[in-house]
Amino acid sequence: MQQLNGRFMAFFIHMLISIGLLALLLAVVRWAWFPGALFDIAGGVQGLRILIPVDLVLGPLITLVVFNKAKPKSELIRDMSIVAAVQAVALIAGMFVVHSVRPVALVHVFDTVYVLKTRDLDNSGIELKELDRLPGRYPKFLYVNVPSEAYDFALAYSKNMLSGSVPFEYRVDLYEPLPEDLSLFPSKLGGDARCLKVDVESDYSSGQACLNLIEKKLVGFGDSK
Repeated sequence: MQQLNGRFMAFFIHMLISIGLLALLLAVVRWAWFPGALFDIAGGVQGLRILIPVDLVLGPLITLVVFNKAKPKSELIRDMSIVAAVQAVALIAGMFVVHSVRPVALVHVFDTVYVLKTRDLDNSGIELKELDRLPGRYPKFLYVNVPSEAYDFALAYSKNMLSGSVPFEYRVDLYEPLPEDLSLFPSKLGGDARCLKVDVESDYSSGQACLNLIEKKLVGFGDSK
């Protein structure tokens, strides 16, 4: 019974440590890698599905299995060090996976914001360093200056594709930083500079959101202020 209580105490302590670590990782994922509405739109939620089992289940459960106060101190330290190492490796691998699918560019074309990951850029032959010339931190909010009228845009889009060029959202040579002055924005969108209504396309979902030109972020319609 005493050994069982010791195991559960070790499990409880490990769980508390894991919760604190998860809170730190969540802050990085939620506010640095997937800010604003990107957390829901671009796979931030799916990323947590990788981290939570690894952090809250793997480490504490292994501790529950291997912890035994009856073991010699050196053996117990060795076992717990191995548990910590396994959890650390799993967390690093999980964070690497989440980091690899984080948005690096949000490109506005006509009435749609395209959420691009590093893999999307790689598949189009674009190196991430090509975006470094543009101001702002990642994910960078950019736009392609296309005609604002639907007919003219459709014509320009068709000519671009027929010429063999990549779609506008991957035309890094045409990327420009988002202007804060709405009058300089080329597309005719409903709303104001704090909430331009745009369609959003990502690998994980599609729908509508507010594009906040002032704060350079995507937000939900109810969170635009």
